Amino acid sequence: MQTLTDKLSEEVGIDNLKLNSKVLSLSCSFDGSSPLSSWSISYAAHDADNMELKKDQIFDAVIMTAPLCNVQDMKFTKARNPFLLDFLPKVNYLPLSVLITSFKKDKVKRPLEGFGILVPSKEQKNGLKTLGTLFSSMMFPDRAPSDQYLYTTFIGGSRNKDLAGASLDELKQVVTSDLRKLLGTEGKPVFVKHIYWRNAFPLYGLDYNLVLEAIDKMEEDLPGFFYAGNHRDGLSVGKSITSGSKAADHVVSYLNSHIKQDP
Repeated sequence: MQTLTDKLSEEVGIDNLKLNSKVLSLSCSFDGSSPLSSWSISYAAHDADNMELKKDQIFDAVIMTAPLCNVQDMKFTKARNPFLLDFLPKVNYLPLSVLITSFKKDKVKRPLEGFGILVPSKEQKNGLKTLGTLFSSMMFPDRAPSDQYLYTTFIGGSRNKDLAGASLDELKQVVTSDLRKLLGTEGKPVFVKHIYWRNAFPLYGLDYNLVLEAIDKMEEDLPGFFYAGNHRDGLSVGKSITSGSKAADHVVSYLNSHIKQDP
């Protein structure tokens, strides 16, 4: 994944990539003629020492990928009038913890080959509490020392929401217990890293069509605004990438359709 983001950063240009920044407001001034420079964005840029406010940065179009819960905190205007987002429904999010662990190879009695394992919900009756584990060092041989296996284990989601936010000690106990049962690991891992997302991904419930309709309304009412990401086209990395590619194609079509070509 780092290779992908590094390549994207290289293509965009490091000077054009603004990290650790929060979008505060977006203004659409499109008047029906040329879409060029019809959007302005203000954002707060954070670095290690201070925060700098960047006002009215000009763009031709906007592709939004932020979660809708964050979009609702942004201030939108259209033709200098407030554009209210009160039509956006509440989106429920699921929490997720990821625990990355490594074990010495001689401490793994059943080192299964492949991409990883998924744990069906019915296996909870057998004491398994994790969602699944990726065999990271199997997929990427240089990811761990040659004498270790590296695993990425997922906890939480709709199955165990409360467990996702448990303490690191409890999560380590849960993960090592599951890996012991599944892979025959022995003892404690030699490496542990924990990552927690309170709003890891949106819950596609029965009424999620209301969310999709609201996204469509934003795009229809705000010329040059396009939404992409896992709120729209699916949760997987592959579907998110496809969603972004589709949005980019829409932007190109939008700009080409409004810009007059020289005869």
